[in-house]
Amino acid sequence: MRKRAQRRMQTQKIENSKTSRRSGLSYSKKPPRLKKEWQTALFLGAIILIVVFLTSYFNFTSGIAFGSGNSLTDKFYLSGPDPYYNARLIEKTVETGRYPYLGGLHGSLDPLLNYPIGSSGGRPPLFNMLTIGISRLLVPFMSSDDALGYSMQFLPALYGALLVIPVYFIGKRLFNRKVGLIAAFLVPLIPVHIGSGHGAAYSLYDHDSFILLLTTTAFMFLIFSLKEEDTKRKLLYAMFSGVFVAGVSLTWVSAQYIYAVIALYAIVQMIIDIATSKINKHTFISTVTPLLTGYLITFPLYYIKFGFKPILPFYIVAGVTVFGLIYLGLGKAKIPWIISLPAILGVGAGALIFLYMIRTTTNPLLTPLASLSTIIFGGVYHTKVSLTIAEASTFGISRTIMSFGPALYLMAWLSLIYLLIWKRVIHKQEPAAVFITLWFLLESYLTASAGRFINDLVPIVALLSGALVWFMLSKFNYKQMIKSIKSIGTLRGIKRAVKLSHVFGILFVAFLILIPNAFLSFDAAVPPSEKGKIFGKDYRGSFGLDLHT
Repeated sequence: MRKRAQRRMQTQKIENSKTSRRSGLSYSKKPPRLKKEWQTALFLGAIILIVVFLTSYFNFTSGIAFGSGNSLTDKFYLSGPDPYYNARLIEKTVETGRYPYLGGLHGSLDPLLNYPIGSSGGRPPLFNMLTIGISRLLVPFMSSDDALGYSMQFLPALYGALLVIPVYFIGKRLFNRKVGLIAAFLVPLIPVHIGSGHGAAYSLYDHDSFILLLTTTAFMFLIFSLKEEDTKRKLLYAMFSGVFVAGVSLTWVSAQYIYAVIALYAIVQMIIDIATSKINKHTFISTVTPLLTGYLITFPLYYIKFGFKPILPFYIVAGVTVFGLIYLGLGKAKIPWIISLPAILGVGAGALIFLYMIRTTTNPLLTPLASLSTIIFGGVYHTKVSLTIAEASTFGISRTIMSFGPALYLMAWLSLIYLLIWKRVIHKQEPAAVFITLWFLLESYLTASAGRFINDLVPIVALLSGALVWFMLSKFNYKQMIKSIKSIGTLRGIKRAVKLSHVFGILFVAFLILIPNAFLSFDAAVPPSEKGKIFGKDYRGSFGLDLHT
């Protein structure tokens, strides 16, 4: 009788739990996935705050970024000449209600440039107009000039902090969640991102950190598109990528860079597909859509400056589209690669010869292609006048390495060679891995040609070095070590559980990444005028940003 009663009570409990679940009265804990998402959001939020603190706190609290004048630029000091020209554009926009000095066919000229004839800096409007728009949110709490001044000084630091988000999602999609978190955590530990002439420092009101954020986000959605199987989602991700390509175009006068990166990847990936007999429409969708979307969104700006004259982004979009259609045609016709690939390489060689022949042309239709030819055969900064600019100077290998700390840059190369090229490109021909490889190699080439591109390496170095840290720690199996220590519990058990590899991993991360990079980032966060107060009288430091008054 007792057993029957117990069984009835058990079945009654099960039925009650089922009805409570159906009625929504479940008292179970949060699902593990939701808990992980909250933890991730809090972790990323904390990293963003760390970046904002490092880029802003010391520059703001030291008072060196503020003057006693009445005008905008006399009251709010900025770092470098370019920020002051951006401030001039903002002041003129607020004064007239129109964005000035776009130049070209329908834009006006700046009378202070190339005086007395006038010229145009050609700066697109998105970066400065966004600053004006955000400053309007502060007007209820302060004067219009103060709102503009604080916005100009703080927004570059905020853009640099938000870089953490696309870095995390690229790492998560390309590897896993842990790699994304490690890569995001490494961003505030990279000193060149915290305090340099093209970084994210407070008062550095130039578009570099904003462009880096837009570019990395565009590449993030491109990688999402490459990894997505569903055609509709793939197309949607590719269009999102195109929106951020347009954002770069509406911010930077040299935005053809982002078109060139995607175009280079598209051509390389299509050639790989042809060689491996894996031709499919997905590659075409993921690469042509961002280029086409970006160009169409930016076309009104191109019309103001150039009218209907074709410019370099147009030729890039048209060239990749035509090549993509040929690529799809080869797939439908099932032409073997031994015939199609040599033909494509022959056409490519002919195109390079054509570009070389027109590098000095004055034909208005071919001028954009001539500029591309000059870059291919002469480098990014190809004239003697360009080489007089400080940002065109090249960095030695030691300065390049130490801009990321003693280990991260070298770790990124090791990660690229083993985790991507060997394991994913050579063995699997994985499209996303091919893109990351090309992105890193291209940025490394640009950095070798001009030091101003070194900041563009920040997200990719964080990703690749983060992947290597995760790979190393996973091989050392710290989970098993912790389980063994918990199960045994004694000092003798700890000796058995902890191996030499575990000690090496902790020492490597601590003494080659965390401690030196934390110190270098702290050094980069403190302006030169304040270093003596914080680090000692004779300390000079390697990083930090001066202000121009």
